[in-house]
Amino acid sequence: MQISFGVALNINDSLSVSYAEIRSMQGKEISAQDGEQKITMDGESWQVAYTLGGVALKYAHTEVSNVGYTRDKDRETQLIGLSMAF
Repeated sequence: MQISFGVALNINDSLSVSYAEIRSMQGKEISAQDGEQKITMDGESWQVAYTLGGVALKYAHTEVSNVGYTRDKDRETQLIGLSMAF
């Protein structure tokens, strides 16, 4: 089962901000202590983009927990991108 949503807001012609969240459950984990459990992978991401003419500056911050449906395997990523069109 997977649940996700995203929201984007254009502040003006040049600036946009967006947010996305995902929750995904897969497989079964069998533990002697806890019994049978599904492993949940959760993620959220913030993005900002500024465009001026043919130049765009983009930033994204993403956090994911239980990556690959593996317990206690968390990741955090920050990306900065610059694109130019001629």
